[in-house]
Amino acid sequence: MKARTYQFMMTALLFLFAMETYGQSDEDKEEEIIENTYHAGIVKQETDCWCVYACLQSIKSSSQCSECEKYIQDFLLDDYRNGNNPYPESFMSDENFRAAMYLFDSCQVTPCNGREFAGFGAKVSDLEAFIGFKINYTDLCNLFQVNNHGPSLLAVSIEEEHAHCVAIYSSKVYDSVNNEKSTVTIMDPSMNGTKDLTFKEFADTYKEFYSPTPIYY
Repeated sequence: MKARTYQFMMTALLFLFAMETYGQSDEDKEEEIIENTYHAGIVKQETDCWCVYACLQSIKSSSQCSECEKYIQDFLLDDYRNGNNPYPESFMSDENFRAAMYLFDSCQVTPCNGREFAGFGAKVSDLEAFIGFKINYTDLCNLFQVNNHGPSLLAVSIEEEHAHCVAIYSSKVYDSVNNEKSTVTIMDPSMNGTKDLTFKEFADTYKEFYSPTPIYY
């Protein structure tokens, strides 16, 4: 009888020990953290409309005015020469567009040596061609959930005719982006600093994502 009682107690203890070990293993797994730092410096945009150029400066170590000049050369000059203003009238009048573009096209005035181009922001419709590659949100989440070598990533919020670009600075994932503790840190050039967001805040705010190079995970 005593032997059976002892055997039962040992079995119960072993079962409890196994349950405790299993619980600790699950808890340890939940606390596994995947941290990534992305290639982005902290910069301040030089004009209200230059957030894209500031983010490109952040990831490429270029200058905002040179990025603006490249955008004008590649995306706006043909429109100007064809008599078109690609910006909405509510954003920039035809008169102001033509006056600045005349200086650019005929007088060698550029964003790096003139103030006439402060309002010449990059249009959302041009971002994929201008930056390089568009990334869907699923691929971005997959990238966050593995250790990687820190590619350059930009995120864009869009509200009616207005958009704002930030650089992704770092991410901290607890197993999954769906974990409420997981966060993304952005570099916002309008505030010349970084800001931590939960993934829900990040996904609710930013709708388009870009990189100058393909991403792999």
